[in-house]
Amino acid sequence: MKETGIKSKTASLGELGLEQVACAYWNLSAPKLIEETIIRKQGILTDTGALACDTGAFTGRSPKDKYIVKDQQTEKNVWWGEVNSPFSSSDFDTLYHRVTAYLAGKEIFIRDAYACASPEYA
Repeated sequence: MKETGIKSKTASLGELGLEQVACAYWNLSAPKLIEETIIRKQGILTDTGALACDTGAFTGRSPKDKYIVKDQQTEKNVWWGEVNSPFSSSDFDTLYHRVTAYLAGKEIFIRDAYACASPEYA
């Protein structure tokens, strides 16, 4: 597997079951991502220099399509309802194996990021 970009010393695709991908692009800069998008004909630069991509028919997110594995850890700590739908561990395992099999031999892009205002909870 080829890997390029800025990768954390502790990051491992093998631990995630992704050791069969063709190439992993780690934390590419915005200019490099734009370049890759244009090379792959997945977007164009507008006359103002902005990147424009056609996302097709599915342009937004669906807040009702959020699933969380319901187990001993999450059962009493997640606000279950319309927005947070429970997902079984066995269904997760099935989906995980389908995704890792699909990604085998493909190029993937990885961004190490977190969503949280406080570093304590990142």
